[in-house]
Amino acid sequence: MSLKNENINKIYLHSVYFVANFILLMLVCFLGVYFFFESSDRQYKQVERDILLYKNVLNQQYVLKNKVDTLYYHMRLLNTGKVGNDHFLEQYISKEIEEIKNLVNKENSDNFNCYAMLLTQLDSILMLKTQLIQISNKENLALKDLNECMYRFKNVYTELMEDPNRK
Repeated sequence: MSLKNENINKIYLHSVYFVANFILLMLVCFLGVYFFFESSDRQYKQVERDILLYKNVLNQQYVLKNKVDTLYYHMRLLNTGKVGNDHFLEQYISKEIEEIKNLVNKENSDNFNCYAMLLTQLDSILMLKTQLIQISNKENLALKDLNECMYRFKNVYTELMEDPNRK
């Protein structure tokens, strides 16, 4: 009978060993699955945050694009004669430039490098446009003076040709 008790003890010991290993293996498997889903959930939340940030940047870019396009349109109207008062338009353009600068400075400038670069060059572009307009005005004034001079010359020439003493 002692052999039978010894076999029962060995079987019991191996059964306990098997059950312990099975429980440990199941625990490792369940922990692996749990951490997989936990990681998946964290990645999903991070992707959602990234998408939200991307949409925010995209909306800001859309707003900036519309503001810059409007600014460009108003700059094209400046000193063309299509606007009744250029002084008010110049003030409005200055306000638009400040709004755009505030938007770009408020946001991360890494996202809007092209707008930041454009805004740094915008003042020099406006100065250049002002100089071109002044030169254009001087040219128009010179052409007007030339036309007036040619008209006077033509009148004097016709008067001299009609003078009876010259015949």
